[in-house]
Amino acid sequence: MSIVYADPNDPILKSMVGASVFWQLAEAVDYDTLVVTLDEMPGSENGYDCIPSECSSASALLRALNKHYGNRNTLIKAGVKHPMPGNKSPVYGVFERNETGKLNDSFELSWTVGLVKGERGSESVHDLKTNGLVFEGLVDSGVVQELFADELPKLGGTEQSGWLTHLVKSKLRGIPFGNGQFFIAPQFVPHWRALAASLAPLGIRLHEIPAMRSEQAVAAVVASLEAYSGKLAAELETELQTYDQAQADPKKRKIQQRVVDSRIEKANEQLKIIMTYETLFDTKMDDLRAKFDEAKAAFMRLSITSDFRKSQE
Repeated sequence: MSIVYADPNDPILKSMVGASVFWQLAEAVDYDTLVVTLDEMPGSENGYDCIPSECSSASALLRALNKHYGNRNTLIKAGVKHPMPGNKSPVYGVFERNETGKLNDSFELSWTVGLVKGERGSESVHDLKTNGLVFEGLVDSGVVQELFADELPKLGGTEQSGWLTHLVKSKLRGIPFGNGQFFIAPQFVPHWRALAASLAPLGIRLHEIPAMRSEQAVAAVVASLEAYSGKLAAELETELQTYDQAQADPKKRKIQQRVVDSRIEKANEQLKIIMTYETLFDTKMDDLRAKFDEAKAAFMRLSITSDFRKSQE
């Protein structure tokens, strides 16, 4: 089914204040195909595409196990003992139903598969398939290795959702709107539509519900922005208190500059979001703005203090 959008020059749309956007994910998407698709999109030079990361080895392994071994008589659980003593990498156990009685059925560990390394790194799919897994118990390891290799080049639903959420929040300055929806301002709607057209052949469906200017629409978006921004401001304040305490004790002072810089950037981005909606709704959000201005200034002072102390050591 194709979607026909209204003519953007239609006078009725002059009162449009943005759109609620949401999506339906594909079962799996080939990573390289997705990257090429995004790279060829008009406007990709602006960074709107927000190239996703490859799936982790743990995600690929769990997806393979759930797809081929998950059923009503099998449980797949993390947290079992790793086949390599002392290895802290992700590990999964496959538990099979043991019929001991109608009301007392239990699941017993049948076999275990663990990752040799926690991080995927730069190893090829062939290397990960051949050397990346270790097993314990009665299992055809070759079959599991093949299934694992099939999933490594793909992005599952978790990765797709994480990527789209990051894109909407960081690139399109979207506001969480409940029920898996985000609200974006009118200037970002054309890119959303271009992205929808590009991703549809891959099985990822992007949707929008236009929002017209009304007191109810403005109130709903502002309330969502205040709730979202308030939560972020509180998180920054909590982190700041932790950092201040660490700075007071030289033995605990192990703050990395890039961590502080990322918090400053988070405050900057949230200030941009607030400014976007202040302009859109012709309203002032001085209290929200002040919270992030204060957080940004505090982290900047912390950064300067940290640099000074390092220079004295």
